[in-house]
Amino acid sequence: MNANLVKFSVIALFFCLSTGCSLKYTIHDPQASSFQYDSVSGKKLVMRVVDQRKDVVFQRPISNLRNIKINLENVEDPIKWFATALEKEFAARGLPVEVIANGQPAAVDMTLTVKTYQIVSHRMTGFSPWETYHSFRGELTADGKTSTIIAYFANGHVPKWSMSEVEKPCFDIPMSILKV
Repeated sequence: MNANLVKFSVIALFFCLSTGCSLKYTIHDPQASSFQYDSVSGKKLVMRVVDQRKDVVFQRPISNLRNIKINLENVEDPIKWFATALEKEFAARGLPVEVIANGQPAAVDMTLTVKTYQIVSHRMTGFSPWETYHSFRGELTADGKTSTIIAYFANGHVPKWSMSEVEKPCFDIPMSILKV
């Protein structure tokens, strides 16, 4: 009986040491706005979203999360995901705007240049909240004028039963708010 306990302990230790830690989340489409503009008329505008991020690492861990790989399964290209969500938001508000990510159409009415778009995750211990910091910085150029857009969102959640509990408060909600 003692030999079986030793074998089981060795096998359990082997599996614990040989597996990596990876968290997979699926970001749900942001909820469309219910606010619509009353009188929108005119031609359809074309907005180009250009990726000029200096740090193209979309997710960065700090503190004790350095060995955890966070995988957002449906966000392979964050700029394309952002452009698609932005176009859906314009359509929900009744604005005739077509958004193209890194495309080169013949005529562009405005350009959104993304300088920073990043998620930083942080957790100190198993008893502290999982915190995410979403940051966005871009420049919108239209009619020869440039405006800087800066957005920052921080949210956290202490998971009680599983790590899937942090998906909505730490990823879905902030990414939905940043695109508005």
